[in-house]
Amino acid sequence: PPPDVVANVAETVQEFVRKKMGNPNDVNENRAALLVILCFICAGQNFYTELSNKLEPTLRGYKQMSVDANLCELVVKLTCILVKGCGRMSIDQFSHDVPKAIERISRDEKHETRRYSGITILREIALVAPTRYYHLITPVHQYFEQLFGIMVDSKQYIREAFAETMHATLIVLIDREREEQKNNDLKTAKDLTGTIAHPINTESNAFFEAYN
Repeated sequence: PPPDVVANVAETVQEFVRKKMGNPNDVNENRAALLVILCFICAGQNFYTELSNKLEPTLRGYKQMSVDANLCELVVKLTCILVKGCGRMSIDQFSHDVPKAIERISRDEKHETRRYSGITILREIALVAPTRYYHLITPVHQYFEQLFGIMVDSKQYIREAFAETMHATLIVLIDREREEQKNNDLKTAKDLTGTIAHPINTESNAFFEAYN
């Protein structure tokens, strides 16, 4: 569709979503808004940039206020789809989400739904944006200290969510370590090649000079 049509549709969607997500406690209305976003994402990449620019503040605010963990997961996934689709993955879209999620899983948080949504948001970010996640949880030992607090949560489903988040986190760390090791091996091999090549080249030159 023409750019002006895309812009007009995106504005209409933005207004609809803002109204439907105005009350984070109205789960059904919130779900309706998120499903509308999903429908327009499926309509094509033409809508990605417009929707991402217009909906990002609303989606970010909802992630901080929502009391429904399943919808929080969906919001994170939609955000990542929008960001990847318009080529903005280099911009840190989750710098506020990770600290807020950690805040939700603290021992001081009494609301179990908020604790659950906090731990599941961390898992979703680890799955869909591992590179950003890695940088946001560094230094890792401090992050683990905060994460382990919810390992002994009184609710089983929250403990299970912790295990899933921990698994996703370890995969991110292992992949990162393998990548760094691979880069180190390549650098070492290059250095060795350079060290060996010099005397070989010198001897070869001397041989050719003598032969000539």
